[in-house]
Parts: sequence; structure tokens; C-alpha cells
Amino acid sequence: MKYQPRRPPHVEQLILRGHPFQVTHWPGQGEFPWIWLHGFADVGQTFQFVIDASESNHACSALDLRGFGGSVWQQSPYWFADYLADIDAWLDLAYPATAVNLIGHSMGGNLAMMYAGVRPERVQRLVNIEGVGLADAAASEAPARYRRWLDELKSGAQFARFNSVDQLQAVLMRKNPRLDEAVAHYVAGLWARQDDDQFTINADPFHKLVNPVLYRRAEVLACWREIKAPTLVVLGSESAIAKRFALESLVAEFKENVSSVTVEIIPNVGHMIQHEAATTLARLIDDFLTDS
Repeated sequence: MKYQPRRPPHVEQLILRGHPFQVTHWPGQGEFPWIWLHGFADVGQTFQFVIDASESNHACSALDLRGFGGSVWQQSPYWFADYLADIDAWLDLAYPATAVNLIGHSMGGNLAMMYAGVRPERVQRLVNIEGVGLADAAASEAPARYRRWLDELKSGAQFARFNSVDQLQAVLMRKNPRLDEAVAHYVAGLWARQDDDQFTINADPFHKLVNPVLYRRAEVLACWREIKAPTLVVLGSESAIAKRFALESLVAEFKENVSSVTVEIIPNVGHMIQHEAATTLARLIDDFLTDS
């Protein structure tokens, strides 16, 4: 069973900050597109299902973040601030004179929230899908974290390897029983990168290295408090990532730190909401972004 996109995308390459980046476009209505940011080890094009389910037919564009998909693989450690700088450069190049509607999933949701706080004038409305961040790290963790990072730099890291795209599809469906077979097949085709006679995830293996910089949640929340855009947060009731914080406390944290926020929890859905419940998510986004 194959998934047939209702709105076929087209892909272009841009040079941002001296490096090649891949952007996926879905033509549609509206003078300025909705901007989409994907999660860890994902690519922009897997937002296809939500975009197909949208009733607004609004133009959309998704960036492959640095080190993922068709964008630059720097083959060295990655720093979170570079993602913010890449987004800033993309918006300055493509949409210099307007605020944009920004939508992000997981790591992309974290980036969208931070960018909206750092550059509040650049974001008109904000949608965060499962971008909850990490738990705060204790300073006492620093020595062990730096040791691990140094060791991993020497030993290297890699993503899992698969004998075929079909094997990756089977792994995706085993890990996420809620995933439709056609959706899993489409995602596996985008996530798989051929490496000799096997396949691996289409992302720079340097992403697998532990980050030596400890996560400071207080700094993230400080960025959230600078957000001026009306914000929609969408969480899955069965998301393992969101459950690490307990949903009630996570919802409270969003409401305490974001000035204008609506939180929606979709029942019986996990972390990959855009793959599992595309129609429900599309309705929420359509209603939120067109209610102006």
C-alpha cells in the first residue's frame, strides 16, 4: 500500500550562511506560506499528511534542519544555536518584510518556541506540536557528560542500519502500532538513506553524540516568556516524551510562561501526532491560524 500525496511537493536548494539547505514547498493560497520545522532525525517532507488533510489549502514550506535530510551535513558536533541562526537566515532571505506563522514538531517545536521568544517581531502565530524540551540538568552532571562526549568523539556514533526500506517500515510500525501502513511506508522512504548495500537514517551520525552542554530549562523558559505571538500547543495523551513531565504539570508550565497560549491534548495519540492523527491536527492548525 502506497501513500499518494494530494498536494505534491517540490523541493529546492538554498544557500544559507554559506551552506546548502533543502526546502520543501507545497504551493497554495496565501501570500506568505506557513513555515514548518521538523523533529530530530525527521525531514520536512513528512509533514505531507497534515498538509494534505488541511482544508485551508494554504501555501506551506518546510526546512530540512542542518544535518538532516537534504541539508548540509557538517560531520562535526552540532550546536543548538546554529539551528536558530539558520532559521533566522532563511526567514531573512525568503520573507524579509513580514512576520510568519511558525509550526514545529518536537525538536522543531522547541526551536519554534525559542525563536519566537528571541525574535518576537518575526512570528505572527505559533504552533508547537510536542515540543516540550528536556528536564533540567544538574551541574553535578557536567564532569561525566564531558567525559562521555570526549569518549564518543573518539569512538564515533551511527544510526541503526537496515537491509531494506521495508525493514525500516516494519521497525516504525513495531515501535508505533498506531501508525498506518501507507504512512509508515512513505515516512520510511524519506527517512532511509542508502549506504553501500544497506540503509540508515537520513541524518548525520554526529547527531548521535551526547551534547556536552547541560540543558538549562530556566533559560528555555526565559525565552518562552518573551513570546508575543498567540501560541497553540498540541500534545498527545499517549506521548512518552510529554509523559516524562506529567501532562498536568507540563500544561501548567506552558500556561505560566507563555502569555497567550492554548493547549490541546489529542486522545489516544503518541509523540508523532503529524503521522498518527494528521486530520485532527490539521483541523486544530487550520482553525488556529485562520482565526485572525
